[in-house]
Amino acid sequence: MMFDLLLYLGLIVALFPTKYTVSIELAISIIWVSAFVLTNRKFQMKNLTKYSVVIFILFIYSLLSYFWVLDKYYWALYNVMLFIGFSYSVWIPMSSLEKNQLRQRLQAIVEKSLLIHLLIALFEIVSRRYFFTMNPMMISYAQMRRNPLTFFHNTNDLAFFLLMTYLLLRIFGDSKKNRFYNFLFLPVSFVIYMTESRLVLISLIIAVLLVFVFTYFSKNFIKISIFLLSITIVFLTFLFSDLIQNFFQYLRLSEPIRTNLMHNGFEYLKMTKYVGVGAGNILYYLQNVRLKPTYGIFSMHNWWLEILVTYGIFCFSIFTFYYLSIIRKAINLKNKWIVAWFVSFIFASISSSNIFTTAWVWIFLAFMFTVTEKGSNNESFAHF
Repeated sequence: MMFDLLLYLGLIVALFPTKYTVSIELAISIIWVSAFVLTNRKFQMKNLTKYSVVIFILFIYSLLSYFWVLDKYYWALYNVMLFIGFSYSVWIPMSSLEKNQLRQRLQAIVEKSLLIHLLIALFEIVSRRYFFTMNPMMISYAQMRRNPLTFFHNTNDLAFFLLMTYLLLRIFGDSKKNRFYNFLFLPVSFVIYMTESRLVLISLIIAVLLVFVFTYFSKNFIKISIFLLSITIVFLTFLFSDLIQNFFQYLRLSEPIRTNLMHNGFEYLKMTKYVGVGAGNILYYLQNVRLKPTYGIFSMHNWWLEILVTYGIFCFSIFTFYYLSIIRKAINLKNKWIVAWFVSFIFASISSSNIFTTAWVWIFLAFMFTVTEKGSNNESFAHF
């Protein structure tokens, strides 16, 4: 019971981010690990998921990067986040997700958090008053454009959160809840539109199209299309990085700053012989190893590129190919919402400045990977 209560607490803290969230999540993870050891609970390898192994490899590599990083403070911060992420990757599979009571409580927490964020966002849009954001410097800009922020640092973070949370709830949904979640699509879409987060809005459209395609087309057609699209994106990123940058700039789908960040990231990767700059050290490189101007922006604004530049080709390849295998398993589960969640995450995760230090992302990833992995071998997840 205590372990479930800690899980609820950790989820609630993550869903309403503040400047203290990382510290609280670290404390919760330490308490969980300590309680697990002190209560002599038996650990069974069958509880581990492949995701746990992937995060463990990433964590070990991140710790080893101590020997070549140039900024030890951010090295420590990124390792704290990986420790939290790894804790949840072990903790969630060991929880009794098969029990309806636990699943219903988790669903209720996520659902209520989404509703609270939507209500606050609508209030901010109408009144232009902001009481909860952790970044007061954004308020003046948001007021001019009626952009909602709720508890988040910027509008992209809020839009990303709303999309991934809504899609997660659709995975939980039963026949009764689905009617309510269908209704929620309208306010979620409206608030995302008001954030002016183009990539998240595109990701929402992709999710809708995927649900439509998954409903009316064969599984093999979907599997081949998604797999080929994902492989193409990954390898084109490596082979034609300069061409891709110029292409985005030409289409004006990306601001010059993002284009310069991509260029600098690939250059840093080359400079480090493709082993990566080390945990948390992109900030140091962007500030001190200046190539193309980024105009005061010192985060990569791209989850995938951040993993690649931070941890090098080895870790990036492991995580990417595991992620693609999970999409394949999600298709085999015949659940359009799981597929939509994972595919949307690929694009929406590029919108935020830095989601690596965002606690709710690690919890959602642990939950989604656990549901998908165990769902392929466990009938209790078959209804998802």
